[in-house]
Amino acid sequence: MDAIADFRADTTRRFTELRTDMNRQFADVNRQFSELRDDMNRRFVALDEKTDRHFTWMVGTQIGVLLAVVGALVGAYYR
Repeated sequence: MDAIADFRADTTRRFTELRTDMNRQFADVNRQFSELRDDMNRRFVALDEKTDRHFTWMVGTQIGVLLAVVGALVGAYYR
């Protein structure tokens, strides 16, 4: 009976070590995903700011061209 108790104690100890190791590995994976998510958020924010700046220039250029075309048409009409 002493061998069974030793076996149970050894098995319990091994499972405890395994559980501790698994918890540590899961925590590490969670930390890595958190870092990845933070990095992706920073990149999306930078891309969003760049896109906003380019969009503003594009709309401004389109409005400028529209005004030039309308002005040319009005000038041609009243000639």
